Amino acid sequence: MDFIITVSLVVLALVLMGAMAWMHVRYRNLQASREKLLQLGTENKKLQAMLRSLPDNFLSRALKDFIYRTLITNLKQMMELDRHSSRFLQMDLEEAIEHRRLVQANYQGESEHEPITDISVANKARAGLKSLYRYIKVAYEQRQITRQEAQALLDEIENRLVQTGAEFYIAKAQYARRQKRFREATALWRRAMETYGQSRLSAQYQQRMAQCRSEIRKLQEEWKEINRERNEAQTAAMQKEMDKWMEEEEGWKKKQLYDD
Repeated sequence: MDFIITVSLVVLALVLMGAMAWMHVRYRNLQASREKLLQLGTENKKLQAMLRSLPDNFLSRALKDFIYRTLITNLKQMMELDRHSSRFLQMDLEEAIEHRRLVQANYQGESEHEPITDISVANKARAGLKSLYRYIKVAYEQRQITRQEAQALLDEIENRLVQTGAEFYIAKAQYARRQKRFREATALWRRAMETYGQSRLSAQYQQRMAQCRSEIRKLQEEWKEINRERNEAQTAAMQKEMDKWMEEEEGWKKKQLYDD
C-alpha cells in the first residue's frame, strides 16, 4: 500500500513538474509572440510614416516596392501570430498589396521631385533613408532578398542621400546669389561639391562636381566685377568731391585777391 502511494506521489509530482514546464514554455512563447508582434507593428508604422513624409517621387520604384514588400511580409507574420486580429490585419494586407500594384503600374520616375529646401524636411528625409538602409541590410541577412538586389537598393539610398544634401545646399546657394551674398553662395556651392565628392559613388557625380566648380568661378568673377564697379564708383565720388573742393578753394583764393 505504501509503495502504491509513493509511486502515485512521484507520478503526481512528475505530472505537476511537466505541467509547470509546459506552462513556462507556453508563457515564454506567448511573450516572444507579443514582442514580435510589437516589433513588426512598430516597423510597419515607421515605414508607413516614411512613405507619408517623403516628397512625391522622392523614392525610386525599386525602393517603394521594397517598402511595400516588407509591409506585406510583416502583416502576414502578424496574422499568424495574432489570429484574433487577423480580420483587421487582412484589410491592411489588401491595402498594402494594392498600393504595391499601383506603384508598379503608375510610377512616374524619381527625378521629378522638387529639391528639398526646408531643413526640417531634409532631416526627416535623410533619417527615413537611413532607417530604410538598415531594413535592407536586415532583409539581406535574413535572406529575404539577394545580395545583388540588396546592393542595388543600398546604392540607390546612398545616391538619394547624397542628392538630398547637395540639392539642399544648391538651392540655398542660388537664393544667396539672388540676394547678392556672394561669399555665402560660394561656400554653399563648395559644400554641395564636397557632398558629391565624399560619397562612395563619387565617380557618378563628376559632371555635377564640374557644374559646382563652374558656378563657383562665375560667382568669383561676378564678385570681382561688382567690387571693381563699386571701387570705380567710390573713386569717381572721391574725384567729384575733390573737384568740388578745388573749385571752392579757387573761388576762395580769387575772393581773397579781390579783397586785397
